[in-house]
Amino acid sequence: MGENDLARFAQQGNREAFEILCEQIISKIFRYFSHRLHDKEVCEDLTSETMWKILNAFPKWSGNENFSAWMFTIAKYTFYDFLREKYKNPEMNFSQIGEEIENFAISEELIRNEQLDIEKETLLENLLGVLPEKHQSVLRLRYLLGYTAEETAQELGLSLANVKVIQHRALQKVRDYHPDFSYPFEKV
Repeated sequence: MGENDLARFAQQGNREAFEILCEQIISKIFRYFSHRLHDKEVCEDLTSETMWKILNAFPKWSGNENFSAWMFTIAKYTFYDFLREKYKNPEMNFSQIGEEIENFAISEELIRNEQLDIEKETLLENLLGVLPEKHQSVLRLRYLLGYTAEETAQELGLSLANVKVIQHRALQKVRDYHPDFSYPFEKV
């Protein structure tokens, strides 16, 4: 059963579907943040905050849009809020100020790069709707959740070679729909 189906059943009050959906999305959201940040506690906090936002907005989900795209949009804006807050009101002591000044230019560049990556990920998530389910799954795991090809193969019960072929074909199809699309890192 796909995520969209689970979400629809959960919206209709199916408790089992809701529990399964929550288990699936918690790990995806955590992986989304851990792909961007290397602080487990911050990733856990952002995951909790995002889950809270998703659960509060869940009754408003139309059921016609891709649930993952909707969910990752909420995660993306939660991440933007985190970055804005972090760099607007940094918590530091005087010994950290010199280090922060040295890292300021690097931090600004990282934020710009992160915003570009998130924009590309959002575009990719929106383009996934034109692909078959298996192609969507491979690209979502590889590019949006940061799985390796081996992890993707294991998660989907496919061979490594099959994952690479599906990934290549899916990216080609995405580029057919959006010729200027290129992902910042081509994973093999």
